[in-house]
Amino acid sequence: ITVYQQMEDREHVIVMCSFGRRFIESSLQLSVDYEQNYTLKNPACIAHDVCVFNITVRPPVSLTCIHEIITFGNYSYLLSETYVLEHHDGVSSFYIGFFSFIGVGVIIMTAAVIVTNIRSNAQGVCFVNYSLI
Repeated sequence: ITVYQQMEDREHVIVMCSFGRRFIESSLQLSVDYEQNYTLKNPACIAHDVCVFNITVRPPVSLTCIHEIITFGNYSYLLSETYVLEHHDGVSSFYIGFFSFIGVGVIIMTAAVIVTNIRSNAQGVCFVNYSLI
């Protein structure tokens, strides 16, 4: 199972289900565990063994591809791993970590420049004491 979620519209999800081999008497389905559980059938198939579901859901939601195989009147099912689409508000943790790293670096460099300027100014000052007799 491969899931694509748009950044601008997080409720629009494209789910790609792929099984190694698809039989003539079989179907691909998508199980959606959401506010109400349901199964989608008749996906758009790109190749014989790759099908795509275009859905609109609001996270959190669990998605599982189901390959229903019918052989001699018997039904068997192959299930993919379950993909859990979680709700994320705001900025991702990657961006928070990255910009925190940049911020700390800027503060350290600013402190280093200030300390260097203070030391260079202190070394350059010479006090001469003149006394008049």
